[in-house]
Amino acid sequence: MAGEARALGSAPRTRPGDGPLVVAGIGLVAAAVYVGVALATARAPLVAGAISVQAAAYLIGGAIVLRRRPAHRFGAVLLVAGYLSLVNALLRVESIPALLAIGASYQGFHEAVLGYLILTFPSARPSRSLPSLVAVGLVVGFGMLTTFRLLSADPDLLCIVSGWCATGPNPFRVWDVGWLAFDLTDAATRIAAPVVAVVAVGRYVSAHGAARRVLLPVLAAGTIMALTVLANSLIAAVAGPSEVAFALSRLGQILLPLALVIGFLRSRMARAGVVDLVLAVGPAPSPADVEVGIRRVLHDQSARLFLWSSSLPGYVDVADRPATLPAETGRRQLTLVTDGARPIAAIAHDPILAEESGLLSAVAAAVRIVLQNRSLATSVRAQQQDLARLPRGEVTFLYADVEGSTSLLHRLADRYVDLIGDLRRLLREITARNGGMEVDSRADEFFAAFPDAPSAAVAALEAQDALRVHSWPDRVTVRIRIGLHTGRPRLTDEGYVGVDVHLAARVGSVGHGGQVVLSAAAREALGTRAPDRFAVIDLGAYRLRGIPDAQMLAQLVDPGNDRAFPPLRAEPS
Repeated sequence: MAGEARALGSAPRTRPGDGPLVVAGIGLVAAAVYVGVALATARAPLVAGAISVQAAAYLIGGAIVLRRRPAHRFGAVLLVAGYLSLVNALLRVESIPALLAIGASYQGFHEAVLGYLILTFPSARPSRSLPSLVAVGLVVGFGMLTTFRLLSADPDLLCIVSGWCATGPNPFRVWDVGWLAFDLTDAATRIAAPVVAVVAVGRYVSAHGAARRVLLPVLAAGTIMALTVLANSLIAAVAGPSEVAFALSRLGQILLPLALVIGFLRSRMARAGVVDLVLAVGPAPSPADVEVGIRRVLHDQSARLFLWSSSLPGYVDVADRPATLPAETGRRQLTLVTDGARPIAAIAHDPILAEESGLLSAVAAAVRIVLQNRSLATSVRAQQQDLARLPRGEVTFLYADVEGSTSLLHRLADRYVDLIGDLRRLLREITARNGGMEVDSRADEFFAAFPDAPSAAVAALEAQDALRVHSWPDRVTVRIRIGLHTGRPRLTDEGYVGVDVHLAARVGSVGHGGQVVLSAAAREALGTRAPDRFAVIDLGAYRLRGIPDAQMLAQLVDPGNDRAFPPLRAEPS
């Protein structure tokens, strides 16, 4: 049975996030050694320090990004940029011609990689947009130019460009073209730097709402970086290489990883604000209130909320008008809010927010809790004439819903309404026969109350048996999840209220079709009064959505119809 297996004696494993730390650590050691050698030999310590600080910033930034978002390629590219900046250190090894040639020829190539990061932020993935095409052109173009430099530079040119002179010829030289490769690279730098700055500013100007908030730190840092690179190139052309200008150019480039850290902090603060979304809208908010809360948390005033309506079936807007979900384009993207396979809502938002997956997941979870709480707050309001007959004191709730209702809806179309009608009739008959009372039914959900736990348990098992033998339209298979919970809810003029109502629904929602899940309170209430046909299997402790403490759950089975189920749809505690 689900929940019975336990992992014992598991060997400790290295976390996937440790790799980036190791890679960054090796680079940091290399940078420290480089500075130490420069200081010991009095060879351009200012340049050595600037290169090392820049490399350290990118290595640390890349490690942070990969630790926080392992699947995000931005962190990997940052690590590459950090190591590429350290390649420049090779040009100080004048006693080894091959290393001097590599360092001098690829000096500045990392800046093309940084330009790629700026123009493809936040995805770091190429696309057909103008900024992305410029970014790919930077890397490809400068990669070709720097390789051309490596294959054509003679020792005298390397000596002039790097400021250091090798003791032997360039071992990679295959062409004798003089200064051509260096002149082409310098000209490309003076063209590419302002282009990157202009395109970065253009991206911000053309963006709106949430996109501007996400883009601002990185695009601002990228614009400053491009301008410092241009300034260094122009100074070198007019007055010759300057260690001060070079160092300032490199230090200006550390703004990019700092901007990324700022972006992460802002994203974490936004996720922390998701809790305020749940609290601010109250226990039973209007859909319009929820939409306003979403816009505030996402900082996207264009965000829209659509609610799933089983009665249509289809989506409605916050004014309860039938609506069609907007197509996913460059201006809109959808995040679906579901409870397993069942749709609850959809959020249309700026596509750039897709890169803040943690924030979107947190908002979707909050919206699900808010809307489910709202549904429960309204669905348990019994008819006024039935209030007097509702069980009081200790009550056992039975919550049931259909597994795979969306696929059934698509398959049966209009006949799905008949299926729900048959399901409700069966559950009502079984509930009444066992002394319970229907509290409410909505869409594929059914909520009932029983004066004692054994009656609810008998009803639950009978319901599962009845559904197995019932003849459904098109011979489809209909399975329901059932949850039982015992408590002492408050009975008001509008029906049951209290955490017990919410907990009953949560217990029912974590099971699978054909399964009956018990809360610890329901199991205790069964006690010794349980009929012989019952068998109870411990499933362990689980975290349930919207419930602060872990809950001990069990499964109620009929030994004559025993079957295995997958693990519960909840996080084990």
